[in-house]
Amino acid sequence: MNQPYSMWPIVLTTYNTPPWLCMKESSFMLTLLILGPKAPAKDIDVFLRPLVDELKMLWRDGVQMRDASTNTVFTMHATLLWTINDYPARSSLSRWSGQGYKACATCNKDTPSCSITSKIAYVGHRRFLHNKHKWRDSLLFNGKKESRRPPRRLSNALIIKQLDRLPARIPGKHPSYGGGVKRRRTESELNWTKKSIFFELDYWCSLDLKHNIDVMHVVKNVGESLLGTSLKNEKSKDTHKAREDLEKWGTRENLWLQKRNNKNYPPHLDYSFKPVDRERFCQFIKGVRLPDGFGSNFKNKVHSNDLNITGLKSHDYHILMQRLLPIGVRGCLPANVSKKIIDLCTFFKKIYARSLDVKDMYKAHSEVIKILCNLELIYQPAFFDIMVHLVLHLPEEAILGGHVYMRWMYPFERYMKKLKSYVRNKAKPEGSIAEGYIADEALTFCSMYLDGIQTKFNRLDRNTDDGLPKMQFSVFSSQCRPISKMKIIALCEEASKSLQWFVLNNCDELKCYISMSVHVARGHGGDGGGEPPRQPHTIPRACESSKPKRGFGRNLNLYERYRLNKKKPLPLEFDITRRLYKVVGDNYQVYIRLVSNEVQKNVPFHYPSWDDVPEDYKRIVYLTLHNYFDIDSFRDTPHWNGIVQGIDADFKASYRCRKSKVKKHFMRVGGYNDVETRRNTPPPRMNEKAWRKVIKKLFMSEKYQNCFVKNKDNSGKQVYGSSHGAESYAQKRHKEKKETGRENHIDGWKKKSL
Repeated sequence: MNQPYSMWPIVLTTYNTPPWLCMKESSFMLTLLILGPKAPAKDIDVFLRPLVDELKMLWRDGVQMRDASTNTVFTMHATLLWTINDYPARSSLSRWSGQGYKACATCNKDTPSCSITSKIAYVGHRRFLHNKHKWRDSLLFNGKKESRRPPRRLSNALIIKQLDRLPARIPGKHPSYGGGVKRRRTESELNWTKKSIFFELDYWCSLDLKHNIDVMHVVKNVGESLLGTSLKNEKSKDTHKAREDLEKWGTRENLWLQKRNNKNYPPHLDYSFKPVDRERFCQFIKGVRLPDGFGSNFKNKVHSNDLNITGLKSHDYHILMQRLLPIGVRGCLPANVSKKIIDLCTFFKKIYARSLDVKDMYKAHSEVIKILCNLELIYQPAFFDIMVHLVLHLPEEAILGGHVYMRWMYPFERYMKKLKSYVRNKAKPEGSIAEGYIADEALTFCSMYLDGIQTKFNRLDRNTDDGLPKMQFSVFSSQCRPISKMKIIALCEEASKSLQWFVLNNCDELKCYISMSVHVARGHGGDGGGEPPRQPHTIPRACESSKPKRGFGRNLNLYERYRLNKKKPLPLEFDITRRLYKVVGDNYQVYIRLVSNEVQKNVPFHYPSWDDVPEDYKRIVYLTLHNYFDIDSFRDTPHWNGIVQGIDADFKASYRCRKSKVKKHFMRVGGYNDVETRRNTPPPRMNEKAWRKVIKKLFMSEKYQNCFVKNKDNSGKQVYGSSHGAESYAQKRHKEKKETGRENHIDGWKKKSL
């Protein structure tokens, strides 16, 4: 059996600590625990008497305290700054009733309200507009013009005068003490029930902000009304009585009930989802994924038929109003309605901000008045309960009290959940909480003097990641750990290009390779791309070898070597004895093959030379080379600039070699004679579009044709040909020296017969 049990803890926190500490649980002090099972109601002053007496003593006399840093004794004084509570508790503490036509303590007797069917609606916010605003003369709100002046915030002196007019009452429920008998308030009493016990504090009457409006409960109630009315669920404010109120006022005839066959049918409203849009909105909320610890799982809040959302808590509405609702209503509601809801959500985001400006809050106050007036033109009067009206005063309290996160109920609600967990004997919940609190305080105090073990003071936060592995590239470094098992997925072409672009433009380790082409020396033996002709004394490169032809390599599986090396970059050796800076050693073949394959796969061949290739293409091949080979180990050596030039020369030679093969194919399929055959016969592994682009921009250009003739003449002047195979001269020398101890490779070069 479910039996309601109301128990009120009174918690104090210290505000002269840093902002990130004063709202932590370590700063909370459980000073009172008002017994249940019912709320104290008007007798709360009886329970607050011990606390108020101690507060008066702390203000007037103070207590002797010792300063641990200076080891001196001083007198500490303390004041009660304000109270933080929900709206019903605010009524009990302030003694201003939160019900009736004057439910707003800030507006006092000028609270904008009116009577509707079975309830009170807090409408008439155009009263807060300036006197010449056009909405004051409009009849669209309630069929009347608005001529009342805006309510003014009462000063502390006027509030004291109102309290002085209250009759004296003896606390207690016994009839002889005036309790147990209901009576009507006089007009002079307004909504005051009695003078609060806090006015016994000397400084309380001078405070401008005594009781905070809790933003947490305001947002929760406003969000619940907006969501329920839009989804037409049990929390909806759109009822038959609400439609009848509009008919009584004689406004918005399109929203009146329509009678058919002796039954009343409400027409569809713009602020409610149509069946298709309701399903779309629920599916959108269902698909929301939040970071770990950010909020609850919204997927569990959506019904299985995707037509309703229930079970949301206060923090869920906080996320909904701030993040999700402005996106979800777009496209599901008309623009005139969705814009007003988005404006309201934007207003809440301004109030939540970590940094507040007084000018911004004054501007937000004028904006929220217009937002509420716009909502009055859209929703029925039944929508506007006291919580919707309290939104109007949030900017004023932000100006007086500062940041919202220092004045809302979230930390105290979490703390009360902890107090509930102390209950072991449900017959005596207060005693269980008291014993659990004392034990926790004692253990917390002792843990301050314990070293070498995990305590509340050195324990890492839930989402703090310690000991994360460092990545090789800074662009891939992360400050967080994954929350699920690794899953390998295949990226589409567009996502892959976006990822490559991000890495190439944000990775500092690749900057030296990107600028590599600027510092490299030009080679010889060009293919018509503007490179200088070969000289007789120049040794040909590996890709220029004429015979024997390069065959298929053995044991050249780069990925297998990479795997056997524990997926670490493979080491490289460079020939630096003769300032050649050419790659040599065991990984030479896989290195040169990777260079050749990456050039063919990623770089178009319609550019005249490697120097003319855009940097975006070069970054891709440099990044791949950097992933598989350990080049960074040479960065701090005096040979770094030469190595960079040598690597770029290999890319240049590979590009020239690959382009030469494309040129041979071009000449074989028709050359400059047969136009149709060459256009429709692309080389292997090249699509027709890229092939036609090479023909148009390279082979058919006048500059290339002139260089083609010159290079053909230069090839006849070459004195030496190469017969040392696919290896470079530097690699051949390296292997012979490693095997025999000296360089004997002279037969590989022979004179070309003239």
